[in-house]
Amino acid sequence: MATTSRGRLAGLANTVARQHKEQHSHISRFENTLADQSAATDDAAESVVAVLQNLPVTMLHAADFAQGTVRLRFSGKYVLAEDVEFDPPAVPGDAYSRPPYQLGFFAAVTVEAPNVVLDLGGHTLRQSKRHALRQRFFSVIELSDQPFLQGQGPSDFGPDEPGPVRKCIVENGVLGRSAHHGVHGNEPIDVVLRNLVITDFEVGAIHLNNPTRCTIQNVHVHKTRRPVPVTAAYSQAVFARDALRSALARTDAVHTWRGRTGQEILAAIDTEIQRTEIEILSNQIASNPLFHNTRGELDGNCYGIVVHKKGVAIGPMADTPLPGTSVFIVDVCVEDISSTPEKVCVYTDVPLVENVSVYGAGGRVVRGPVGDVLDLSTLGAPNVYAPTVLSEVQFYLGKHHGRGYFPESVLTWANGGAFPSGSLYKIPGLDSMAHTMKGTAGVFLSGLSKVVVDRLRVSDVRNAGNTNHRGDVAVGLLATACLNTTVRDSHIEGAKSCGVECRNGSHVMLERTVVANVPVPVMHDASSHVTSKECGHAKLLVQ
Repeated sequence: MATTSRGRLAGLANTVARQHKEQHSHISRFENTLADQSAATDDAAESVVAVLQNLPVTMLHAADFAQGTVRLRFSGKYVLAEDVEFDPPAVPGDAYSRPPYQLGFFAAVTVEAPNVVLDLGGHTLRQSKRHALRQRFFSVIELSDQPFLQGQGPSDFGPDEPGPVRKCIVENGVLGRSAHHGVHGNEPIDVVLRNLVITDFEVGAIHLNNPTRCTIQNVHVHKTRRPVPVTAAYSQAVFARDALRSALARTDAVHTWRGRTGQEILAAIDTEIQRTEIEILSNQIASNPLFHNTRGELDGNCYGIVVHKKGVAIGPMADTPLPGTSVFIVDVCVEDISSTPEKVCVYTDVPLVENVSVYGAGGRVVRGPVGDVLDLSTLGAPNVYAPTVLSEVQFYLGKHHGRGYFPESVLTWANGGAFPSGSLYKIPGLDSMAHTMKGTAGVFLSGLSKVVVDRLRVSDVRNAGNTNHRGDVAVGLLATACLNTTVRDSHIEGAKSCGVECRNGSHVMLERTVVANVPVPVMHDASSHVTSKECGHAKLLVQ
């Protein structure tokens, strides 16, 4: 079967944004296509659709989102009745427990029950511009009651109860602006994402960890958010301010840092955050250079679609597949994915020959209260400490409340002492949250047992980074530690570095797949194996 054309998938973008009737017509055409067994991928999606029939229907209106996240805690079909721009209160109310809402509203919708259909009804669901400033970690739809598995992430989000989402369909509409993801989920089972347009996201349109029989079908991923108005430091400042405010509320003791009390330090950062919010919402640029994003794009790596083994996908590339993981990607277009990663100098007091943990609450890097890295080189190191409103909060919390990770020698330097060059080590290739940068990719497959891709189109994947390491690459399709991967009737073009890249024991079959307009069409390392059948690419590079 021929590769799906750009026109058909661009047409899908218009279709899902118009009328429900037109969407059902498109679905019927697609089901007729699947009747041709030569094009069949698997029956996982059809099985889920068959089960989730005749569910009780609940209409969702904009007013239902006024107080915060809409939590789908009961089986049923939920239909969006109108366009919704998610703009909740700044602080979650009593209906939202802490954890997991201690860092704010992390999703517009959470799916917390089995047997759920979320039908967008041809409407658009997106994060407001204001909330995209206030909550930089956000998914329009979270397939769980929380964004992380217990013990992972920048804070303690508590146990994942009632556990993974089972049998869920998200369909028929547009997922718009998001400071992080369109759809995110941990350990989803029998989930179908279909007939969607996902656009204006900063990090990834779809991100699934440890999926079982999940299907992404008839989805148009189009255009990462641009301009991104603030740097990662703004998000860090918001979380650091809230952490300081909470810490001060729990004690009557008065501490000082470099001659200022905690309340004075809190007032200074709160003033800068509020000024920046007013400026951005008034369509001005941020006057504080710490927060102004001169590049206009995400200052880390981004992806169209990420499917990863269990856990957060923030470390080095996966090197082993997780048994039982499977995903099916059918009739999907990913295009216009772009970021500009910024070089971050991450410091640790652990010799690099040791296996240093760098991420989250247990990370042994110089960091603030929520895993936020302090790039000491931007704060004057190895010379005299040059403070910012953010670093002053981070150091205060580290000194007086034990938040973050600050070797005593670093605190001494920031308080007027000498820089401890002999006891600190730089870790290359990490971003502002100590994530390992792996490059920007249209589709990123990581540590999976079974992947089937039919009629995928990827185009225009860019990366303007100048970090001088792996984070600067841009790949159409990147597979690492994917044991059994088939890509059929697909077209990949216009990636900055490579069309298809396979690493760490990946076994990939390319059938009737065109890779064009890239410096290197197909690349794999010595441990991976790529087989091509009736493909239209020029060369295979083993590296």
